[in-house]
Amino acid sequence: MRATREFTPRPCDIVARVTAGPRATIRRLSRAWWPRQPAAGAAPAAVSLGGDRPLRILYYGGAVDFAGTWRGHERILEALDRSRFDPYVFYWPGDRNTRLDRVRGLVGDDHVVPFARAARKGGRWRGYRPRSSDFGRLARAFRFDIVHVARSGYYEWPLIERLAPLHVETNVFGARDTRGVLDRSIAPCEYVAGLRAGADAVVYTPIPPPALTGETLRGRLGIPEQAVVCGRIGRPANFHPIGLASFARLVAEFPHLHYVIVAPCEQARSWVATHRTPNVAFLPPTDDDARIAAFHRTVDVFLHYRADGETYGTALQQALAYGIPVVSHYSGVYEGQVETIGDGGSVARDGEAYYAAARRLTADPAHRALTAARARERARSFEQAPIVRRIEQLYLAWHAEAVRGVDSPP
Repeated sequence: MRATREFTPRPCDIVARVTAGPRATIRRLSRAWWPRQPAAGAAPAAVSLGGDRPLRILYYGGAVDFAGTWRGHERILEALDRSRFDPYVFYWPGDRNTRLDRVRGLVGDDHVVPFARAARKGGRWRGYRPRSSDFGRLARAFRFDIVHVARSGYYEWPLIERLAPLHVETNVFGARDTRGVLDRSIAPCEYVAGLRAGADAVVYTPIPPPALTGETLRGRLGIPEQAVVCGRIGRPANFHPIGLASFARLVAEFPHLHYVIVAPCEQARSWVATHRTPNVAFLPPTDDDARIAAFHRTVDVFLHYRADGETYGTALQQALAYGIPVVSHYSGVYEGQVETIGDGGSVARDGEAYYAAARRLTADPAHRALTAARARERARSFEQAPIVRRIEQLYLAWHAEAVRGVDSPP
């Protein structure tokens, strides 16, 4: 049957034709699904009114891994109302896509779509656009209603051309795009909205309910059940010695104290070796949800460190959800950790203040329990279900505004 613009192909048909077919097939596909474009000037906006069917949304955030940039998207997908929204995920096979199996389980194999691109990219003035890519062609073939990209916020591919009626970003570093094709910006906290000098909405990254029951890592690591355990999980980079320096003083005073660090960088390992700090356990990076939950069930106090601070900090949010008090520090670069932690811990201005906060939490069980309760209360602001419901309402309102009047005569 000859394709027409009213025909909606299966996702597998689109991918097969666009990514693997010859150029003639691609041209036929473009003519079949898309109006002929003018020879010059900006391409007109793709129009998809949605109607009674679910709105088709493309999610993209670079690598599909456990870093905070992608993780917000994954948390949305976990709770998104499928009767209203039909989510897809694009990924480049050359990225570190350690969460693909998880994402396939959430949206289905045929909704997780690989795209091709050159490994080399242009510079910042070109929006870091790959030298070649079929991303845009694929996106247009699927006729998405909404494209939602998690990114730093500056002018950046793929939001440099119109791909859908509504383009949304989750802005993770507070930069402001003044050149691209952006319709709405979501800031993950007030701090980032301030860096950007405003946002269309401030919506915290959704955090799922904590898995409070199950095994811990204490038996595996030889840590007694009655011991107080400090912990840190995050990128194996951005080292700052404030956490380990404070722990070294504390463990000299309280020999049964332990510190479990997931994904340590080489600087952290070197610091511990140089200072011969006891009771520090290093665990490799992991994207395994069960192991991450076991880590949180092990830890009593979260000793956070990061040289450049946090713009918001999903690792901090998750620790608070488990009722783990957090000690962090000002960095002089990003300070979003102050807002995220709130009453669920302390943010120290120097090493002495950090040590004092950590000592009180490790040595005083009553204070630790009180701060843990405050941490859980703070984490209510990050609860997944109500946050995703709010994002859904934003999608509906913004999409309706984006297509308003498109099908009406001038």
